[in-house]
Amino acid sequence: MNNICILDFETTGLNPEIDEIIEYALKVYNQDILIESLVKPNLIDVSERITEITGIKPDDVEQKGITQLDACNNINEFIENNNIKYILAHNGDRFDYLFLKNLYARNYKILPNIKYIDTINIFKNILTVQSYSQKNLCKYYNVTQENAHRAIGDVIDLENICKLAMLNINHIDNEHHDVRNLNDLHNILNAILIFKDSTELQYNILNLSSKDRRLIHMYIEQFNKKYNLNYKHITSVDKTILKIIK
Repeated sequence: MNNICILDFETTGLNPEIDEIIEYALKVYNQDILIESLVKPNLIDVSERITEITGIKPDDVEQKGITQLDACNNINEFIENNNIKYILAHNGDRFDYLFLKNLYARNYKILPNIKYIDTINIFKNILTVQSYSQKNLCKYYNVTQENAHRAIGDVIDLENICKLAMLNINHIDNEHHDVRNLNDLHNILNAILIFKDSTELQYNILNLSSKDRRLIHMYIEQFNKKYNLNYKHITSVDKTILKIIK
């Protein structure tokens, strides 16, 4: 499992289309090889709320942070130099991987050919608990969070609970996806709204999880009611394409 790394971002907010990373950490799984850094946001200030959650202050990123471009280059070099093929992140589908994808796009970089795994999905398959938050999983496995809501602290905590859960390559093979095909559900819903006023008769969405497909089905049902439409939403036999048809 030497070609696996764990990733965590701290950011100016929760919207990957607007917000920016302010700290990153990556660590090769089960090895003492890691990088971390504060990062200066280009447009969004570090708010009091973010400081309250992370402890990161505006002066910290201004004085110690590197540029967004340097962060992107450093992450890319780390992936290439360590022959990384898989990246783990907790709640990555909704957060870290979207920020990673946009970090590359904003800096005109091409994402490397890597697979991503949201470890929430792995833990949902191996145990039943009320909450799959990293905080709750740390409690479940008796992992003490010494530096929660800082990038390197969250990376180490995730590594520890993955070890205790005896994570193996089979878990990864069952859950991995191509990071370049990652979808942002918020943008998909906005695209469906734009689709309404376009001349196109069909809108295809690729590589959705079963949960995302269900959410979009519900959205289309409400969308039809609101706009008095009758759009069909059909999933292909192999479940790789969701077709929305006027």
